[in-house]
Amino acid sequence: MAENDSDVLLLSLGSDLPYLTGYVAMPLERLTMAVITRDGEAVLVVPELEAPRVEPMPDVFRIRPWGETEDPIAIVASLLGPARRPLPPIPRPGREHAQPQGSFCQALFFHRQKTCLLLCNRLRPFNTIYMEDVTMAKMLFTIAKGMDSALMVARAFHFAKVAKEQEHEVTIFLLEDGVYWAQFGMTEDFATTTRESMKEMVDYLSNNGVTFYVCKACVDKRLLDPDEFITGSELKAAPEYIELLASHDSNFMV
Repeated sequence: MAENDSDVLLLSLGSDLPYLTGYVAMPLERLTMAVITRDGEAVLVVPELEAPRVEPMPDVFRIRPWGETEDPIAIVASLLGPARRPLPPIPRPGREHAQPQGSFCQALFFHRQKTCLLLCNRLRPFNTIYMEDVTMAKMLFTIAKGMDSALMVARAFHFAKVAKEQEHEVTIFLLEDGVYWAQFGMTEDFATTTRESMKEMVDYLSNNGVTFYVCKACVDKRLLDPDEFITGSELKAAPEYIELLASHDSNFMV
């Protein structure tokens, strides 16, 4: 980390976390994250109910369980330590150097000054964030899950909204059972575990120019009517999806 001039390494679901800690996290919406700072101790932030599954390794890392009434984002941010120097505002086109608030990644990279490497599958669109030179990226969010995985889908829309708020270029592609989310009214009764309304997030994306591409073959197979899809929806075929994958910097898929 010193060689890369990085302050902190954050690991969540994926192969890196068990490689370093021996713990295979459950694929839940609740945040599990190892916080490894260059100058401090390693801490595994884990849901309280999952903590008994973690094999203690006090010589390697400390376990920090979090309960239902706690904010895991705030816990992770508090473990990062003080910034080396005040972080200058991030320029935003047409604005007075506004600093957006509220997202996980914003909380982290506004908290620190140097480079913050986010190597975690849960936050794949934000794999590497350079705090001193934040650049806008093209992000593709592919949603293939239906109502049986509504929590995962809600979180994907949440990340897409966060990315749009940060002025990244966001595209949504719905395929397989994910095409059902393109129908009017489908998102009204769902939310993330932290109570972000799926409908409000989808409305925000639609109202802010995000295109919802929908797999045509998947729609035809399920006998859905495109006239009943939300504003901004557009049918696409498989070759066009491949073109989107090739032209975007990252792809978040659920």
